[in-house]
Amino acid sequence: MGKLITSVIIIFIFSKSLFAQMKQDFTPVFIEIVRPPQSCAEADTMAIKDSTGNEMILSKLITDQKTKFDFIQNDIDISIQVIENDEQRMPMSPGEPGPRGDIQMPEDFAKIRKMMEKCNKASDGITALTENLKNEIVILQDSLNRRLKLTRVNDFGSRKILADEFLYSVKTEFDKALIKIKKRSGIIDKAVKQYYSDKNLFIPPLMITLLKSQQTEIKAAVFLLKIT
Repeated sequence: MGKLITSVIIIFIFSKSLFAQMKQDFTPVFIEIVRPPQSCAEADTMAIKDSTGNEMILSKLITDQKTKFDFIQNDIDISIQVIENDEQRMPMSPGEPGPRGDIQMPEDFAKIRKMMEKCNKASDGITALTENLKNEIVILQDSLNRRLKLTRVNDFGSRKILADEFLYSVKTEFDKALIKIKKRSGIIDKAVKQYYSDKNLFIPPLMITLLKSQQTEIKAAVFLLKIT
């Protein structure tokens, strides 16, 4: 019994630490994402040639944003791993519920369960939107390649027109997907802020749900930046 109490205290301490680090609002992340260029001319302003003049280098704005997103993603990944490992190490007495989703919650925790369901649904929605956007871009790219093959190699004017049309279409699909992603991200942000409002809700399954939802958010942001 003493070991169980000690483990509860340890997981409480870890949870409190992760609680403090959990990102409260992803809205600024999606607002600041560098949008993809909608023309060749705009694309030229987002990259420069290296000293040899042979390679293109992305602007500092894009590379800095990538570094920032990678940091957030790594931080969330580590937080999830830490709390999952603590749950698995937590000893349980015979007949007690396991440390995972089968925890017995009192009736007044119904709103917490509902919060977790909303986050999971919003997270699944974001994943579906990124997959759909990926598929749309593949279709557009295949169409571009087919049309380029019908032009002469040195017909730069025609090829630029086709490239501009492709970039404009990608930007349009990107913007439509981003609006829907931000809407679902808002649901997750609301849940996280509600979690922050009650300093007593150090519940590992809830924390993992929120962190994994935020993991989906940052993965979507990384994906969108890759499109750019």
